[in-house]
Amino acid sequence: MIPFTGRSVHITKMPNKPIGLGHKVFCLVDHGYIYDFHLASNAEGLDSVSVEAKTIAGLTPTGQMVFSLMRQLQLRHRNRVCNVFMDNFFTTIPLLSALRKIGVRGCGTARANQTGFPKEFKFDKKKVKLDYHFKSGIVRDGVGVLVWMDSAPVVMMTTLHPLDAEVEKERWFPGNKSTNATGAASEFQGQPSKNLQIPLVVHEYNQHKVGVDMADQNRTYYDVQLTSRRNWYPYFYWALETSLINSVLIYHSLPRGDITHLQFRLQVAWALIHRGSSLQRAASQNITRISRQQQKLDLPLKVYPNTQLPGVRKAPGPHLPEYMGCNRLRCLFCRWESLHGRMVKGKEAKTQWKCETCNQPLCINGERNCFMKFHHVN
Repeated sequence: MIPFTGRSVHITKMPNKPIGLGHKVFCLVDHGYIYDFHLASNAEGLDSVSVEAKTIAGLTPTGQMVFSLMRQLQLRHRNRVCNVFMDNFFTTIPLLSALRKIGVRGCGTARANQTGFPKEFKFDKKKVKLDYHFKSGIVRDGVGVLVWMDSAPVVMMTTLHPLDAEVEKERWFPGNKSTNATGAASEFQGQPSKNLQIPLVVHEYNQHKVGVDMADQNRTYYDVQLTSRRNWYPYFYWALETSLINSVLIYHSLPRGDITHLQFRLQVAWALIHRGSSLQRAASQNITRISRQQQKLDLPLKVYPNTQLPGVRKAPGPHLPEYMGCNRLRCLFCRWESLHGRMVKGKEAKTQWKCETCNQPLCINGERNCFMKFHHVN
């Protein structure tokens, strides 16, 4: 979420989130590095997705967005295996099945109220009591669905792990206020922690699910966003912040990436300041040189067979037509073309318009546009 409390039809309200109001962005993240993103609008929905994603049956708009992001990542990194970890807002059987067909494996927590969820695992959590670390699984459309009882029932979907694979990890007693406090107490027998076997899919999900959280955490350290009434400014600040954080992560991956996050930002800021100062000095020198050339140009410039068109016509600046408010003068470019055999003599036009930068009369009407030719001819 990009915080924004101004007026906009695109902002989203999420009161239960740390940022309860603002612009919503769905990001594809790995260890805090943002590879790609999709903007979401409360009025217009998600950004457009690929045609391939729209043709897959059973995918919701959110599922199409995830598929499109992973497909683009896969095409950019053809020689790498791509795995994706999602929370229960995205995870569905059709999505994981579609990703598996293109070679992308994934897993995530899931909601039992989604379409196609196995009826065997739909139960009332308040009425049905499961034993502590109870586990049961089933495969649907190539997607493994696992129900595991921890402090509360956990539903996982995966195409990345065997459902029976386990790993031994240290587990802490959840406390007496836990939903399954009685079952946990019989397992721990008064010990604060104990090494227990847990599903591999749960363990790896806990290890890799924090990519977006890490990106949000990095952004909070030195936030560049300023208060603004324009609803597009938050997008600009977010893009700038994302570029800086991605650059920091790339720099720290290098052998000599030994400076801190703050030092990196300071060096980037001073480099931009020095770069802007040098460009400003060069621009001022260029303007001074151009102004001196302009002072030498008479109105109108005398044209001879060997006369070259003035170089000021290629100078940067607002080359705009200006009404002279006097008697009509002969067009400079018409006279130049006439002397070079590009126009019949005596057909030169007269005009009351000139270029405000070049200070030369140039005709611009329905028949001829010497103003454009003068500034673009080589």
